[in-house]
Amino acid sequence: MCVFNLIVEQIQTFASYGVENNYIDNLDYQPRGKTGGVYYFDSNGNLNKANLEEPNNGRCANISNEDFSNNNCSTPITVDGMTFRSVLTLNGLIPGPNLIVYEGQTIVANVTNMLSSDTISIHWHGMNQRNTPWMDGVGELSHCPITPGTTFTYIFKASPSGTFWYHSHSGTQRTDGLFGALIVKEKMPPDFMNYSFQLSNKEYTLSLLDWQQQASEDLFTQLEGSLGFFPGLPIGRIPQNGGPWRTYSADGAEVGPITYWSGLINGCGRHASVSYNQSRLTIFNVNPGISSVNVSYRFRMIGAQSLFAYRVSISDHKLTIIATDGYPVRPVDVDYIIIHSGERYDFALKPKNATEVGIKKNYLIRAETLEVDLTKSVPYPSLGHIAEAILHYGNRSGFGHPVHLHGHSFQVVNIGYGKYDTTTGIVNIANSDISCLSDDRCSYPGWTNGVDPFKNVSITEYTIPMFIFKLE
Repeated sequence: MCVFNLIVEQIQTFASYGVENNYIDNLDYQPRGKTGGVYYFDSNGNLNKANLEEPNNGRCANISNEDFSNNNCSTPITVDGMTFRSVLTLNGLIPGPNLIVYEGQTIVANVTNMLSSDTISIHWHGMNQRNTPWMDGVGELSHCPITPGTTFTYIFKASPSGTFWYHSHSGTQRTDGLFGALIVKEKMPPDFMNYSFQLSNKEYTLSLLDWQQQASEDLFTQLEGSLGFFPGLPIGRIPQNGGPWRTYSADGAEVGPITYWSGLINGCGRHASVSYNQSRLTIFNVNPGISSVNVSYRFRMIGAQSLFAYRVSISDHKLTIIATDGYPVRPVDVDYIIIHSGERYDFALKPKNATEVGIKKNYLIRAETLEVDLTKSVPYPSLGHIAEAILHYGNRSGFGHPVHLHGHSFQVVNIGYGKYDTTTGIVNIANSDISCLSDDRCSYPGWTNGVDPFKNVSITEYTIPMFIFKLE
């Protein structure tokens, strides 16, 4: 059983709020939106407090050197480096925390609505919900919406395995930040997943979101009434003249009913008018490859965007597609992946070796919309609307650190992995407790037949070593 506590709040971008030590555990707490301070990027890319005529003396309004955590203050959500507006968060994050379980485990998700007036519901996108249709998370259909100040507990079995996500199924909340990744790992890999490469134990989740200057509900109200869209108009001003706002792809299909503003990868991005040092991009760290070891990194990509499809590529790298919408496929090498709203793609990335990387440590991860300028001649040029992140190569120094749950007591069980090569990570000598299933990196371990690691527990109840944990 995996227990998760998810708290939904509405906060402001570029703002730091007081965070109590029992923030997640105590569901009867004061919303963070009651106190805070506003920050901005200076010309050097540092977050400085905003100057107010009436000084804000709160502890989170006067943080220097971005030392937020040591003052029990949240780090401001800077989205695209440009937009000051309200967002919806899960546990103070956009996107929400990754929920990672094994197939067949029971998920218990306590969702608390701390919004001031709106109801919410959380849909578990891709979950079968066999025998639990009332847990599907569609407000007013599978269950009553979660009202402000209340908690609803979702209980269901994680099935099938693969890359999925959870998101609000109420109004336009999803596109304002109310979503997160749901990763269901397989207990055993399918037979045909006999890749010509080895997947690293380290993997990444990459979520895409098209971001807007205004709250999504305001835009929806404006567009649903066929009122048109007025790009560049200051928020709150009465429009007098409206220019073209619809954009199109090369085949003449309408791409978006509103003008593209910016894009986020894992909640971070850069508006076109903002310099790189005045924004914070998501960084994915990888180590240079070793020629004798064919290891690739797995990326689980989620299309959480609302309107715009993205063409995703990584500078000077091939992408190997290994799964779509949660289901494994035979590997296919591509230069880019086009992903639409709600879709998921898993791809493997083979890192360059140290010689190939050289002094270049950073490569641009680029998600570009399909918009083109149809007023130009063929081939139509792209409008250049993108979301960005960084693939960063580090060195191979340092050491791995196992998961440690500080302050907890455990029964020691008779398990352990065999001896392995400290350079490559390949298991050289197995032991009598763990079966690596002919996998020299033991990526899919299992109990050796006949081993009973838990006192008075039948071995049939544990088909694979796993953690039972509570997300905090």
